[in-house]
Amino acid sequence: MIKKRLVSLLADAKKQIAWNVFWQWVGLMASIIMMGTAGRLLACAADMLAGSGEHMNRELAVSAVVILAAVAVRLVCARQAARASFLAGRDVRSRLRSLLYQKLT
Repeated sequence: MIKKRLVSLLADAKKQIAWNVFWQWVGLMASIIMMGTAGRLLACAADMLAGSGEHMNRELAVSAVVILAAVAVRLVCARQAARASFLAGRDVRSRLRSLLYQKLT
Protein backbone atom coordinates (compact mmCIF):
# COMPACT_ATOMS: atom_id res chain seq x y z
CA MET A 1 0.00 0.00 0.00
CA ILE A 2 1.38 3.37 -0.99
CA LYS A 3 1.17 6.05 1.67
CA LYS A 4 -0.01 9.16 -0.20
CA ARG A 5 0.96 11.54 2.58
CA LEU A 6 4.48 10.16 2.67
CA VAL A 7 4.81 10.44 -1.12
CA SER A 8 3.59 14.05 -1.02
CA LEU A 9 6.23 14.88 1.60
CA LEU A 10 8.99 13.37 -0.48
CA ALA A 11 8.69 14.95 -3.88
CA ASP A 12 12.46 14.78 -4.43
CA ALA A 13 12.42 10.97 -4.36
CA LYS A 14 9.68 10.61 -6.99
CA LYS A 15 12.17 10.76 -9.83
CA GLN A 16 14.26 7.97 -8.32
CA ILE A 17 11.14 5.90 -7.63
CA ALA A 18 10.11 6.32 -11.27
CA TRP A 19 13.57 5.20 -12.41
CA ASN A 20 13.38 2.21 -10.09
CA VAL A 21 10.03 1.19 -11.61
CA PHE A 22 11.41 1.72 -15.13
CA TRP A 23 14.44 -0.49 -14.54
CA GLN A 24 12.30 -3.18 -12.97
CA TRP A 25 9.96 -3.17 -15.99
CA VAL A 26 12.88 -3.45 -18.40
CA GLY A 27 14.27 -6.34 -16.35
CA LEU A 28 10.84 -8.00 -16.44
CA MET A 29 10.74 -7.70 -20.24
CA ALA A 30 14.21 -9.24 -20.46
CA SER A 31 13.03 -12.13 -18.27
CA ILE A 32 10.01 -12.69 -20.49
CA ILE A 33 12.20 -12.74 -23.58
CA MET A 34 14.64 -15.13 -21.92
CA MET A 35 11.88 -17.55 -20.88
CA GLY A 36 10.27 -17.39 -24.32
CA THR A 37 13.59 -18.17 -25.95
CA ALA A 38 14.20 -21.08 -23.59
CA GLY A 39 10.74 -22.42 -24.40
CA ARG A 40 11.39 -22.11 -28.12
CA LEU A 41 14.71 -23.92 -27.65
CA LEU A 42 12.97 -26.77 -25.81
CA ALA A 43 10.40 -27.02 -28.59
CA CYS A 44 13.21 -27.29 -31.15
CA ALA A 45 14.88 -29.98 -29.04
CA ALA A 46 11.60 -31.92 -28.99
CA ASP A 47 11.36 -31.55 -32.79
CA MET A 48 14.90 -32.85 -33.10
CA LEU A 49 14.03 -35.90 -31.02
CA ALA A 50 10.99 -36.46 -33.23
CA GLY A 51 13.28 -36.44 -36.27
CA SER A 52 12.45 -33.09 -37.86
CA GLY A 53 15.03 -30.81 -36.23
CA GLU A 54 17.36 -29.93 -39.09
CA HIS A 55 18.19 -26.38 -37.93
CA MET A 56 19.08 -27.21 -34.34
CA ASN A 57 22.66 -25.87 -34.44
CA ARG A 58 21.56 -22.48 -35.77
CA GLU A 59 18.65 -22.33 -33.31
CA LEU A 60 20.96 -23.23 -30.43
CA ALA A 61 23.41 -20.46 -31.35
CA VAL A 62 20.69 -17.84 -31.73
CA SER A 63 19.03 -18.91 -28.48
CA ALA A 64 22.32 -18.81 -26.60
CA VAL A 65 23.01 -15.27 -27.80
CA VAL A 66 19.49 -14.09 -26.92
CA ILE A 67 19.60 -15.70 -23.47
CA LEU A 68 23.04 -14.27 -22.69
CA ALA A 69 21.91 -10.82 -23.84
CA ALA A 70 18.78 -11.07 -21.69
CA VAL A 71 20.85 -12.10 -18.66
CA ALA A 72 23.17 -9.13 -19.25
CA VAL A 73 20.19 -6.76 -19.53
CA ARG A 74 18.70 -8.20 -16.33
CA LEU A 75 22.01 -7.71 -14.53
CA VAL A 76 22.23 -4.08 -15.61
CA CYS A 77 18.58 -3.47 -14.73
CA ALA A 78 18.95 -5.03 -11.29
CA ARG A 79 21.98 -2.87 -10.54
CA GLN A 80 20.29 0.29 -11.79
CA ALA A 81 17.08 -0.46 -9.88
CA ALA A 82 19.10 -1.04 -6.70
CA ARG A 83 20.97 2.23 -7.30
CA ALA A 84 17.73 4.15 -7.84
CA SER A 85 16.27 2.55 -4.71
CA PHE A 86 19.33 3.54 -2.69
CA LEU A 87 19.18 7.13 -3.96
CA ALA A 88 15.46 7.38 -3.22
CA GLY A 89 16.02 5.97 0.26
CA ARG A 90 18.84 8.41 0.86
CA ASP A 91 16.61 11.33 -0.14
CA VAL A 92 13.75 10.03 2.00
CA ARG A 93 15.94 9.53 5.06
CA SER A 94 17.48 12.96 4.69
CA ARG A 95 14.12 14.69 4.27
CA LEU A 96 12.46 12.81 7.13
CA ARG A 97 15.40 13.50 9.44
CA SER A 98 15.26 17.21 8.69
CA LEU A 99 11.49 17.29 9.26
CA LEU A 100 11.86 15.38 12.50
CA TYR A 101 14.66 17.68 13.64
CA GLN A 102 12.51 20.73 12.85
CA LYS A 103 9.67 19.26 14.90
CA LEU A 104 11.99 18.58 17.84
CA THR A 105 13.44 22.09 17.80
